[in-house]
Amino acid sequence: MSPRKKEEWITGKEAATILTARSGHEVSQNYVRFLAYRAQKITHRPRDGRTEEYLKSDVERLQVRKHERQKTDKQPAVNVIPPLFSLKEKPRNYE
Repeated sequence: MSPRKKEEWITGKEAATILTARSGHEVSQNYVRFLAYRAQKITHRPRDGRTEEYLKSDVERLQVRKHERQKTDKQPAVNVIPPLFSLKEKPRNYE
């Protein structure tokens, strides 16, 4: 049998740093967590009750591209119907 390679586990911050260096744009720890939980592209395991560790070999084989804003992304609210009165002005029947 061949000797099995020892698995190396890293934190989310370290994984984000590796992905940032490989992709050329900022990658957040939240996106690393998304890749692990939702996309299931990175193997993860609990480190303690709150922190997760990620398999370094999975992180190193990933190449991520920059996200472009889509029409379905959250947009600032726009008031479509103009208000009947302004709170900055005095009311019309004000004496």
